[in-house]
Amino acid sequence: MINDKVTEILKELTRTLLREYEEKKLIQLDRYFYQRLMKCISKLRSSPTDEIKLREHLIDFLTKRFRELITVRMCKAMYSYALDGSIERNFLLPEEKQILDIILGKIEKLVQGQRIEIHGLKREYRIVRFLKPYPRFVASDSLSYGPFAAEDIAFIPSSDAKDLKEREIVEII
Repeated sequence: MINDKVTEILKELTRTLLREYEEKKLIQLDRYFYQRLMKCISKLRSSPTDEIKLREHLIDFLTKRFRELITVRMCKAMYSYALDGSIERNFLLPEEKQILDIILGKIEKLVQGQRIEIHGLKREYRIVRFLKPYPRFVASDSLSYGPFAAEDIAFIPSSDAKDLKEREIVEII
């Protein structure tokens, strides 16, 4: 049941988590570490075995430590952002960058006094024409749009289109 790849992932995850706790700053991880970990968990879930309890225990251990590692790394990144407004993105994995972009986008919206769309609502988009120049912004779908010049056309979330229309920045087409 436990092959060498699973054993190696277990060891690597444990070592990585310990190192992450020991260091104040983010440690550098292999770019494909999370992908290998997800693949291992997926294979364990789908592997037929007589040792069901062992398999379930391994899956539980791996997912808990994986979640813990991501959380520790996100906390370090957010702490750095809180202290000096920057994050050392070179040490972040692509998946972590995506998570942080969403979080930072939501923070920016709150700081700017904008509403945050509640998850679970169906997103609708609108085509808009910009009436005047407008800088790059993070929309309610957590994606970055812009910058825009007057007369530019864009396809943006409806809630953002409505907000920009109320401020006479765009015209909804």
